[in-house]
Amino acid sequence: MHDKYSDKSQFQINVNGKTYKVTAYANEGRASNFKIETDCEYLFTLCNIEKGKWQVEKDVTMLDESLIEQMGRAIEEYNAS
Repeated sequence: MHDKYSDKSQFQINVNGKTYKVTAYANEGRASNFKIETDCEYLFTLCNIEKGKWQVEKDVTMLDESLIEQMGRAIEEYNAS
């Protein structure tokens, strides 16, 4: 499958009624790190560790696991569209 996103490509996702800006970053030659921002504020970086499995790159204060999974699915849906 060819990824719709490439290194440093930007797009938006909507999760729980909020819009997030996503910037894809290459990791080992493949875009699998995604910087998540809102209102020009950096929130965290998501990593696609394997198909359907997402995690936050660095320790972040009390993030809801379901939010991480929802954002990951939204990124996957963007890629599939």
